[in-house]
Amino acid sequence: MKNGEKIEGLHLGCGLVTPPGWVNVDGSINARLSKWPRLRALLGKLRIIPRSSIKVPWHPGIVLADLRRPLPWRDGEFAAVYCSHVLEHVYLDEAINLLRESFRVLRPGGVCRFVVPDLQAIIEDYVARDVVFLAPGNGSVAVNRANEFCTRMMMRRPDSGGGFWKRLYHHFNDFDKHKWMWDAESLSAAMTSVGLADARPRGYLDSHIPSIAGIEVENRVRGGGLVIEAVKPGGASPEPRPPMMT
Repeated sequence: MKNGEKIEGLHLGCGLVTPPGWVNVDGSINARLSKWPRLRALLGKLRIIPRSSIKVPWHPGIVLADLRRPLPWRDGEFAAVYCSHVLEHVYLDEAINLLRESFRVLRPGGVCRFVVPDLQAIIEDYVARDVVFLAPGNGSVAVNRANEFCTRMMMRRPDSGGGFWKRLYHHFNDFDKHKWMWDAESLSAAMTSVGLADARPRGYLDSHIPSIAGIEVENRVRGGGLVIEAVKPGGASPEPRPPMMT
């Protein structure tokens, strides 16, 4: 953060979305390697990591942190915590711990907003669809609704080979697979269980976070995402917001 810059909140699992005024945090192996460009280039040259990842423009100000462990910030340090499409990539106990840590670092009256793939929507699409799609790319497997469902759930595919180094890379880069899925009821209940209040579904940009437009990516919400927002009790209640026009 630049000197004097107001910190809006904590952005967990930021990826390439690094708005100013937020502490943008990522713990992926790609974010870590971005801090060591020569090593990243060498690993790409040796095909230990995909060559396409070498030129990914990671922001130099990203804070590295393992979101499966306690967050390295003080109690009540932030007015908001935002996290998009991360919670489904950790196991259930790790997800609950991350929610608990998010509650801890929020100040009273602070806003906690999590975005995840909508399990209910994925299941409803599976039940409703009866057409067969053609697989894109160079695959030859027909994509019926069961295959599409498994793809959207990001289940593990058979190992495509590639030798020891590639298998080792994927072992440590396991965040790209889903480990637990959420619907509105289960995520609201989980957020309530750690002490957050008024957990409810929200729409795109429908938030008590003032600068939400600078951090929320539209297709990550309207493209099958579920948003649950809650507040930490004890502070001034956020002003009511009118329903968002869609």
